[in-house]
Formats: sequence, C-alpha cells, structure tokens
Amino acid sequence: MGVRLIPLKTPLLALLSENTHTLVTLKANPLTVHLAPPFELFQTEWMGVHNEELLLYIEFFGAKAMTTARDADIDHLVDALSRAALTLTRGDRTAPLYLQYFATHRPSDVKKPILGPELERCRAWVPSLKASPQASLVEIGNVLEGLVANADDAVKQKATVDQKTHDFWMVGSCKTLIDKDNALR
Repeated sequence: MGVRLIPLKTPLLALLSENTHTLVTLKANPLTVHLAPPFELFQTEWMGVHNEELLLYIEFFGAKAMTTARDADIDHLVDALSRAALTLTRGDRTAPLYLQYFATHRPSDVKKPILGPELERCRAWVPSLKASPQASLVEIGNVLEGLVANADDAVKQKATVDQKTHDFWMVGSCKTLIDKDNALR
C-alpha cells in the first residue's frame, strides 16, 4: 500500500497535523531521525502559508462587510424613493410614477438580494431620477448615483478577494505547499 496523498483543498490545519505526525514519528526513532529535517523545514513554510491564508480571511470578511454595508445604504434609499413616490402620488401604488420604479414589486422585494440584481435595478433608476421634474426625486437620484458607485467598488473588491483566495488554493502558495508535502510523504 502506497503513501496516502493529501488532496488539494485540504485545510491547512489538517496538513500541519499530518506533517507533525510524520515529523514526531521520525524524530522518535533513532533509525529515522536523520529524515526529519525536511519535515521541520516544511513546518516553517507552513507557518508562512498559514499566515497568508489568515490575511486572505481578513480581506474576505472586510470585503464582505463592505458589500453588506453598501447594500444597506442602497436599501435605505429604496425606502426613501418609495416614500417619496408615494408622497407624490398621494399613496397610489398604481400611479405611473410609482410603477416606473417598483412596477409590481414591493420595496422589500427590490431590497432582498445583496447587491447583484438590486444594484442593477437601482443603477437603471439613476438617469430617470436625475431627470425628474420633482426636486425630491432628483436629490434621491444624485445620492443613489454615489451609492451605486460605492457599491460597484465594493463588488469589485469582493471579486478581487474571491479570485485571490481561489488562486491561493488552486495555483498559489497553498497548492505549492500541498504538492511539497505530498513529495515529502
């Protein structure tokens, strides 16, 4: 029976555990102690890769928090637009002005997704709102334009971090470390 190889995407702590078991077993036997140094070196390399992973986690949660916060900003403006449109139509949800923005959707339906379709829908509202003869809608359009730009930045940041994380596991430091461990094994 051959040596079991460590599969890609194995959690780094499991990788450390596997290496540590091999290392201490080699060091415990006088006949194999001379084989231990590469496994000790591996542990040092593991620390660096693990630190890189931790920094990626911090980036990931930061990017996720930014998208959530930008989504909340837009959600508040969706509510403000609904209130403004209802004020202008005297509460008539079937009035063309209200339907122009919400059609058959409730504001809560528009706000449900985290950015994505909500962001695209709100982006489409900006030109109409900014061209409105109603000052309250123009003001909402101006604010929404800035919020959409901020949300776009947050979405790009999240996509960048997602790609960095994917690369770390599939072609970067983590894959290299797993390949090295498999070669040692």
